[in-house]
Amino acid sequence: MRILLAEDDSVLADGLTRSLRQSGYAIDCVKNGQEADTALSTQEFDLLILDLGLPKMSGLEVLRRLRARASLLPVLILTAADSIEQRVNGLDLGADDYMAKPFALSELEARVRALTRRGAGGGATIIKHGPLSYDQVGRSAYINDQMLDLSARELGLLEILLGRTGRLVSKEQLVDHLCEWGEEVSNNAIEVYVHRLRTPLAAIRLQLELAHTSQRPEIRDKAFNNATHAVDRATHVVSQLLLLARLEHCANIEHQPIDFAQIAHDALAEAGKPVDAAHLMIDGTPQLLGQPMLWALVLRNLIDNAHHYAGDAAQVFIQISTRQITVYDTGKGMDAAQKARLGERFYRPAGQTASGAGLGWSIIQRIAQLHHTRIEMFDVQPHGFGVRFDF
Repeated sequence: MRILLAEDDSVLADGLTRSLRQSGYAIDCVKNGQEADTALSTQEFDLLILDLGLPKMSGLEVLRRLRARASLLPVLILTAADSIEQRVNGLDLGADDYMAKPFALSELEARVRALTRRGAGGGATIIKHGPLSYDQVGRSAYINDQMLDLSARELGLLEILLGRTGRLVSKEQLVDHLCEWGEEVSNNAIEVYVHRLRTPLAAIRLQLELAHTSQRPEIRDKAFNNATHAVDRATHVVSQLLLLARLEHCANIEHQPIDFAQIAHDALAEAGKPVDAAHLMIDGTPQLLGQPMLWALVLRNLIDNAHHYAGDAAQVFIQISTRQITVYDTGKGMDAAQKARLGERFYRPAGQTASGAGLGWSIIQRIAQLHHTRIEMFDVQPHGFGVRFDF
């Protein structure tokens, strides 16, 4: 849900913005009535929080112009404690609710939830669609009473889609309702969130419906097991997406010495791979400063990919020198078309023996970028796949 906050008190505006963002709302803030009127004339919002004592144009005039345009946008007005006349005028001009300063943030958030529900055309706090339910008060989603692990942005997307069940919702509409001014949205960001929600939820729903309708115990047990695996996959995808989002918004990293030999040893051992001199070859120490935890993640992702794609029988080798780290396996390798698609989110090459999120390579690329490191893919003869990092 996207909210316009018109408040000239910078301290109060900052507090409200932080609080509402933590609850998952997209907040745009203006400091005078002219800016508020311009924003309301040119863009769509789900709620207006309006201070009546704005400079350049009063809040009452902003409200009068809004209603003169036949807008039904819910409006919550903020007034001084002793301004009874202003409250009455505001309500007469079409405000939906008011709060007198000072007020408790918890009460304001409750009024925001009530007004956004009213603006969506209903007063129910629980939205249901088949086995899926969404609690607008608690901002939580459930499949057959099992809570889903979703970020605030994903919950916002789910709320918008549930509020428009049976209607086509364009990507532009989603961006308008989910994103604030100045917020960069990559070309496929919305597709990523929709895909993230759609795929695991569809699998969970299918398995739970099968378990509910089947008369055979063995089918019910298998369906419940499959649903559990789907929940695990959804949780993994969420974790990968949140990590990737943090990395994409990270411009600089803290520089520390990196013990690549120890990181590689631990990554191989955790994966149950041999760590002898034939599989971990060390010929010097890279003089690279950066984040050891991120490089540990790179190596674990590459080892996991080798296991998922090449199978248990594939061997994994790591070579470390002063200017380079190389990781390769003895699997069946990848053709040119598969390599070209590795950077696509949610892409998983055919033939994997285990489920994955399809985000590992994007994470590896971003970590390499943050360390100003070049990546090169290569084929291993007679068969296999390798990745080389040049410092």
